[in-house]
Amino acid sequence: MSWTQLRLAWNPTLGHPRWHTSSTMSEGDEVARQQTCDEWLAQRFKEIDYDLAHPEAQLLADHLQQLGIGTLVNMNKNQSIFRRCRSLTHGALPPPPDTWRTESNRVIIETIRTAIPRFITKSMREWDPKRASLATFFVNYCLIVFKTIYERFCAEETPGECERPRDNVVALFDSRYSHRDAQEYVLARAAVREMVALIGSATC
Repeated sequence: MSWTQLRLAWNPTLGHPRWHTSSTMSEGDEVARQQTCDEWLAQRFKEIDYDLAHPEAQLLADHLQQLGIGTLVNMNKNQSIFRRCRSLTHGALPPPPDTWRTESNRVIIETIRTAIPRFITKSMREWDPKRASLATFFVNYCLIVFKTIYERFCAEETPGECERPRDNVVALFDSRYSHRDAQEYVLARAAVREMVALIGSATC
């Protein structure tokens, strides 16, 4: 297998990341093909020593970003994200503040951007594709990270924050993260703009 074949097997449509299927392919065949792809990935990343700077790690990171954002956005829309998170972390979550409806996408984007590097460099070392698919393993990992990001978001939500413009998450990102290194800040800000625009276009 090659990366070209693997990317043809993926159909990372935002909100519906899944494997390409054929009308003539049985469910068992589809599962077997997915496992073959996952086993190849597991072996390949062992060969490159889970190096985040490797070009192939960047290809996977792009796929995981769309997979993670799409899945968690859908979970939030159908109101299952908190239940799924609690089932994995076995801990209570604070109730969503009033600003959750307008800022949930920002929190989800931050969750995925935080999760991807740690997932590739650390968690993939423990991944057994025979026990869980890459998609399941990654989404569950994101839900664990989500708990930390969400709790921090709730703690930040003071009355003063609620007075800020609620329809501009990029402006809110600017105000909260202006203390970061300038280059990191510019790159992160551009990524948030791109992801928010992508989510907006997909939900219109």
